[in-house]
Amino acid sequence: MTQNWIQNMVKSKDFHAGSFRRQAEKAGMSTRAFMKKVLDNPQDYSRRTHDRAVLARTLMSFSNKDRRKKKRR
Repeated sequence: MTQNWIQNMVKSKDFHAGSFRRQAEKAGMSTRAFMKKVLDNPQDYSRRTHDRAVLARTLMSFSNKDRRKKKRR
């Protein structure tokens, strides 16, 4: 089920691949550092930027879980 909502979101007309990364680059930060800054100070950013940061956190947590599984093998 998890992959289905991600696939549906990516197909959505509101999804713009790489937009959060571009925001991070404009701020002179890595994606992870910018995500932490936005999540720590949501009042300083738009709702859309906050939502992108939440999505980035979610997707980054998936990749971390995959790495942990590979290390165990």
